[in-house]
Amino acid sequence: MTLVCPLCQQPIDVDGPAVESYRQGHNPEEAWVYTWVPFVYDIHGHTPQRLTHATCHGREYGIESLVDVMHKQDVWHLQDRTRRSRE
Repeated sequence: MTLVCPLCQQPIDVDGPAVESYRQGHNPEEAWVYTWVPFVYDIHGHTPQRLTHATCHGREYGIESLVDVMHKQDVWHLQDRTRRSRE
């Protein structure tokens, strides 16, 4: 199965990064929530509602949005490592 970016209609490389998007509670009236995906092949256990190229996300929503998505993921990983080191 080929993943296609809904913003540019081009295939998404599973070895590369992407931005996963979903609407809170799957409610179409809610705003999109974005998550950084460093490697698409790491997505397991669910099917994203929406998956876009990182560059397309930056073009569509601005570089600030892309940096924010990446930063949230970095903070989450740092908190996770800190928690594990305390266990």
